[in-house]
Amino acid sequence: MLAADNAVIPYGVGMDIGCRMALSILDLPGSYVEHNAYALKKALQEYTHFGNDGGLDLNQEHAVLDSPDFRSTDLLKRLHGKAVRQLGSSGSGNHFVEFGIVEMTEGNTFGLAASRYAAALSHSGSRSLGANIAQHYTNIAMNTCKLPREAKQLAWLAMDSAKDRNIGCR
Repeated sequence: MLAADNAVIPYGVGMDIGCRMALSILDLPGSYVEHNAYALKKALQEYTHFGNDGGLDLNQEHAVLDSPDFRSTDLLKRLHGKAVRQLGSSGSGNHFVEFGIVEMTEGNTFGLAASRYAAALSHSGSRSLGANIAQHYTNIAMNTCKLPREAKQLAWLAMDSAKDRNIGCR
C-alpha cells in the first residue's frame, strides 16, 4: 500500500485498469462441474480469448463501447477499436477463469438454498487497453516528475493538473 496526497501514481494503479474479479454462482448443482469439465473447457476456448494478442471474432456490443469517455482524449479515441476487438476476452498474465464448486450454508447472504453450486471464478480485463493507458500516464509522470532511476516508476501526477498534462511534481 502506498498513500499519496492529492496525487496518483499511474504505475501504482497498474495495468489492470478496467479489470474485474468475479465469482459467478450458477443455478446448477456442483456435480455439473465434475461431470462437464471438458465441455466447460471447450466453451471457454470457443467464446473467449486468452493471451496478449488478438481478440474475439464475434461482434461485440456493449454500452461501455458507446461511452463518451472514448471521445474525451486522443489516447482513448485511438484505443477504441482495440477495446471493441478485445471486449469479452481474458488477456494473459494474472487473468484466468476457473470452474469449481461453492457450498452455501443456511442463512447465506445470497439468499440461496443450502447446497453445493457450480461456480465460475474469473479475473479478466482490459488487456492491452489498460496497459496502454497506464503506460501513457506513467510516461507523462516520469517525464514531469524526475525521480532517481530506482524510483522513477513511482512518479506521480497531481490530481489538480489539467487533462492529459501535468503541472509537475510537488
